[in-house]
Amino acid sequence: MTNDRVRALEEAWAQFDSAVADVDPDASVPDAVTSLQEEVGDVERAEQELRAGLDC
Repeated sequence: MTNDRVRALEEAWAQFDSAVADVDPDASVPDAVTSLQEEVGDVERAEQELRAGLDC
């Protein structure tokens, strides 16, 4: 179960890294931040789930 959570976190980070690489270089900082919010949320959720599994 913990391995699944670790993989989910790793996958969320990989998706975030990919999204960062895909940010339009001409985008303003606020637009770039807005475009990454979903991926940041995914990383945060995966990290919370992993931590919850470690508290047992």
